[in-house]
Amino acid sequence: MNNLPPYPPERICDSLAPCVTDERLRRFDKVLENRTLALTLVLDNVYHEHNISAVIRSADAFGIHAIHVVGGASRMNSGIALGSERWLNIYRHETADEALRVVKSEGYKTVVLQAPHSSGQYEALPSVPVESLPFAQEKLALVFGNEVKGAAEDFFATADYRAYLSMVGFVESFNISVAAALCLYAARHCGRQMPPISDEERLNTKARWLREDVPGAELILKRMLSK
Repeated sequence: MNNLPPYPPERICDSLAPCVTDERLRRFDKVLENRTLALTLVLDNVYHEHNISAVIRSADAFGIHAIHVVGGASRMNSGIALGSERWLNIYRHETADEALRVVKSEGYKTVVLQAPHSSGQYEALPSVPVESLPFAQEKLALVFGNEVKGAAEDFFATADYRAYLSMVGFVESFNISVAAALCLYAARHCGRQMPPISDEERLNTKARWLREDVPGAELILKRMLSK
């Protein structure tokens, strides 16, 4: 997240909206109408920047408003993400425990994604197909683990659900970016529209987008809001 001066979001929008086209403003509003915080993603020590960038691109396409990144790659590939990292709230965490504290405090139940035939010490928590998850009833945080080792033990130990994507071929897992896209598609087609973000969050986000979208935005704001 940025450290820009904390101007009131209403004033930011009023000052910067005349600097963009009506079509651009309508696009902002349309996208914001379909953004949700009922679902979030947690990427746990995903190593390849290609994978993180591809997941971010899918998250934007499916209306996810925020994702959490634990360790892993320190940067993203904008050529793959196509700039979509600008439109999401991306929170970085040093450890799994830190990420868990945040998502749990925000009311999310965690879902650890794993290969369909995986087993381990947490067998008491049954693994279910992704399409069976209660997307329409609960706030869920989908946890995707490292490309080799999977999710950290902390995520399994505290998980509310374990889930998998059904497969019928010889391969036993999807690439993380493919898995994320399939899960998000299933979530968006669970039978009930996910609740949108609040009016306050919509206004704050629109203000941030305008600040990032308008060339010379900070000079314009300084001049307009100092009057």
